[in-house]
Amino acid sequence: MKMTIKNTKKNFLILLSFFAIPFSLLAQSNQTLYFMKTIPQRVYINPAMNSDAKTFIALPGVSSQFVDFRNSAFSLNKIASTIDKAGPDSSVININKAAGLFNKENFISISNSFDIFSIGMRVRPKTYLYLTSSFNSEFRFTYPGDLFKLVAQGNAGDNIDKTFDLGFGIDLLQYIDAGIGLNHTFLGDRLTIGARYRFIKGINVVHTEKNDLKFSTDPNTFDLTVASNIKINFASSLANADSIGGILDSLDNGVSTIASGNTGQAIDIGVSLKLTEKITLSACVNNLGFIKWTNTSFTLASENPGASYTYKGVKINDVFKSDGTALGNTNNVIDTLKERFRLEEHKETFKTNLFAQFYFGGQYNFAKHHNAGILFTGNYYQKKLYPSFTLSWNSRITRILGVSASYSAINTSPVNLGLGVSVNVGPLQVYMVSDNIGGVFAPADVQNVNMRAGFNLTINRKDPNAKEDRKERKAEKKAKKEKKEAEKKASSNS
Repeated sequence: MKMTIKNTKKNFLILLSFFAIPFSLLAQSNQTLYFMKTIPQRVYINPAMNSDAKTFIALPGVSSQFVDFRNSAFSLNKIASTIDKAGPDSSVININKAAGLFNKENFISISNSFDIFSIGMRVRPKTYLYLTSSFNSEFRFTYPGDLFKLVAQGNAGDNIDKTFDLGFGIDLLQYIDAGIGLNHTFLGDRLTIGARYRFIKGINVVHTEKNDLKFSTDPNTFDLTVASNIKINFASSLANADSIGGILDSLDNGVSTIASGNTGQAIDIGVSLKLTEKITLSACVNNLGFIKWTNTSFTLASENPGASYTYKGVKINDVFKSDGTALGNTNNVIDTLKERFRLEEHKETFKTNLFAQFYFGGQYNFAKHHNAGILFTGNYYQKKLYPSFTLSWNSRITRILGVSASYSAINTSPVNLGLGVSVNVGPLQVYMVSDNIGGVFAPADVQNVNMRAGFNLTINRKDPNAKEDRKERKAEKKAKKEKKEAEKKASSNS
């Protein structure tokens, strides 16, 4: 069966908006970076965790380029495993094998961000202040496994009286933010609390608020029933427009005017607690915020939410009539479907939440510059939790080199080997971090790929507690000497 897709403006607004930002396809995840003290950008993840530099300046445009790709269902090799030989020179896709690749709910997500400007400095011995600005793009496409089961197995047999979920979800969010962050250490350097506030300017959004599409077959009459409730929100700050098509026209024509409105705010909160000299616990929640879309914002929604239609089939006698009765009935069905599931466009303001994430970690310090870390992360999307787990080893080797190696289980991908490296030559730092470096060497087996890389200026990378440590060591040495002299004197008196 051949399928054709019409290239209409409404159908392809989502894709064209997505491709408008070229970095989006390159590839969100920061597990390996979390414990790398040598890289200043880890403060973006947990506002309570600083780098080892008293001051850092992120070089505009090149300080932090981050790309991430995640696919919950399949890899290229898994797809290849569904192809069977049909003959000496031909192959076919085994539909039942292919359907088995998919979960009940599946997703593909693509994220990227890059720094516009960033600077941080220790303004007091226990207080760190930083300013940030970045561009962010996040895309997620969810699709149901029931669709492939329906195609592979049909709606007969065990699938009669079963309700198939055929609803898709598409979310695109692009925005620029400007933030200010601060953290402070309490309780004798044991507890650090940090937060970052960000003002947000929304650029583009496609948000699937509802997409309920259900299909079922009656076990007695074999009637087919379809029920639908759809609501998708669209907005753009690239130009003023009076319709969804107008938004697309502005993108097609390369309009660069930034409209007013479409603003929001967010907060990141983090904490780090040193339980002992060896053990430190930390946690944070990021992207607690929203964007209110008030300019060039539209909604495409079902005119009859929750409406359903039952198709009872065509009488066999009508098929053989020469008066076209069967064809007329088919046209009536199509007209009824259009009327029952009519989608209407409305100019409407709406609000979208950011993709919130949480991190909870612990590290064990084997030595001053060497530690092992364990990290749990997760994000919520459409009321579902997507968790990850990471083990890592982190070292600073002299003042020049920082290294981290990690293992992560990310969603349905159980094996991801990560690597992080930072090199300092004077004040200039170059770094690269990935949670799945194996994707470079075995792309056909990969379901998750990400990388963060860039250049920083790091100034005064001395340990802020070094002076206090030297005083403590000097005091301990003096106490030992006095104790030894006292013991010697007591021994001589006896």
